[in-house]
Amino acid sequence: MPVAVALTEFSAEVQYYNQQQKQLTIHGSLYVSDDVIREEFNRDGKVEVKITDLFRGTTSMLDLERKEYQRVAEVFTIPRNPAQFCAEMALLECGFKGYEEIEGVKTERWGADLGFGSLSVDVVAWYDPSIQYPLRIKLGNGNVLQLSRVEKRRIPSSLLSVPFGFNEVDQLKHPQGDYFSVWP
Repeated sequence: MPVAVALTEFSAEVQYYNQQQKQLTIHGSLYVSDDVIREEFNRDGKVEVKITDLFRGTTSMLDLERKEYQRVAEVFTIPRNPAQFCAEMALLECGFKGYEEIEGVKTERWGADLGFGSLSVDVVAWYDPSIQYPLRIKLGNGNVLQLSRVEKRRIPSSLLSVPFGFNEVDQLKHPQGDYFSVWP
């Protein structure tokens, strides 16, 4: 009988680079558990939070200043398994491209051409098998997202849910879509 293997929980810092590999003004933190991913972004001193509940298939965007959150019935995040990414996306081509070392970690390099009609976008992801997540993602336009200071640890449940006392609203006053579009 097959045994379910728990995924590795971890936290990490995230940096965003433009085509010239100069750091953008966006940085953040990532907290990953078996079925919830919390992304925190800091752009120009404003912190935005997104909590993706993979089990329930919902995403909550939090406004920390107003103590409000907006829940949407959709999930878009990088799959923990690169083969799953290839199986689920509308791809022209996708697959394992070899091994490559990133900051002392042997990663699996996966490449994909995502097809959307006449538009296609290529993505390269360097998965760290020990955390089942990419350490680096490079988009076809040259933008790069990179994890650093990865710490394998149990993530406190308080980070993985909407804080007590936050009010649910239909629409946040300050839409956060721009903050989260940088991480595919």
